[in-house]
Amino acid sequence: MLSALTLTLFAACAPDPCMDGFGRDADDACVALAGDEEPTGGAGADSDAPESGDTETGDTETADTDGQVDTQADSDDTSSEPDTSEPSIVAPPSLTAAEVEALFDQLLLPGLPSVYDYTDAWCALVDEGRDSWCPGGSNDSYSVSHGIKGCVSQSGYHFAGPMLYEVIHEDDREALIFSADGYITNPDGHRFTAGGNVSVEADRTEEGWAWFTDLNGMWSYAPANGWLSSGVSAYLRCEGLSAGGSHEAECTGGYSLDDVDASLYMQHLRLSSSCPQGEGELLLRDGDGAWYSLALSCGDCGQLSSESDESMGTICPELSALADFLAGTTSAW
Repeated sequence: MLSALTLTLFAACAPDPCMDGFGRDADDACVALAGDEEPTGGAGADSDAPESGDTETGDTETADTDGQVDTQADSDDTSSEPDTSEPSIVAPPSLTAAEVEALFDQLLLPGLPSVYDYTDAWCALVDEGRDSWCPGGSNDSYSVSHGIKGCVSQSGYHFAGPMLYEVIHEDDREALIFSADGYITNPDGHRFTAGGNVSVEADRTEEGWAWFTDLNGMWSYAPANGWLSSGVSAYLRCEGLSAGGSHEAECTGGYSLDDVDASLYMQHLRLSSSCPQGEGELLLRDGDGAWYSLALSCGDCGQLSSESDESMGTICPELSALADFLAGTTSAW
């Protein structure tokens, strides 16, 4: 006879009975009996579904209408659509029309930078300070070749840096070319700083003289007149035709003056004897980076607009500088 302890242990180790229609196999697992349908659930059912109270973490799968399975994270975090819009690079206008007109005047009244203004001032200073050794050369030579340390003339002028000055006179061609990277300092301590290239070239054609002028660099000399006294940084190119006393040109490029918090730019600006005030677009960039456009149509005034095409009304800056520039550049033809 089995003891009470043995029966108790046997009862504790005995497995739970299978549900109706199931029996145990050799591995002691509940399986459906032959002839009975497999139930869809209930205690003891051999199912892969999690038991009540269990929670799975991770991804759940749902089938969409086309049979594809979508995986969706259980997390409630949803990412918003990325902002693909480009940031605006248009600086809002910060100046009034009157303030823009005043800046145009400050840039125009000293005159447009011209090759002849620059080279005339340079040659006059060389003539003042030269002697036979410093900078040397003939009296009609304005090149300097004493290197970066330079030389000091007997009259106290210091010439430093390489400068190449060339003039060409031919029957069908005229040219003036000046390249410099140096300075001249007069006895009073005023320095003529020259860095860059300037040139004027003209060729005789059947229609007349076809010419162009280039300014590219930085120059300054306080005792000079006009724009050179302020100090200028420029890249400006004009191409033109002069015939029978009539002149026309188209200019692109711009410049800034050291003492004006703005820059001026010409966008295919057309000048002519019949339209000396200019036709086309004259632009101004203020110290904050905002652009303003002045549309010219051969009159004394023009329509001003901001970079965002906002109309700012009519202004009348000092446009005579454009006419003076054309007349001065074409005086030789």
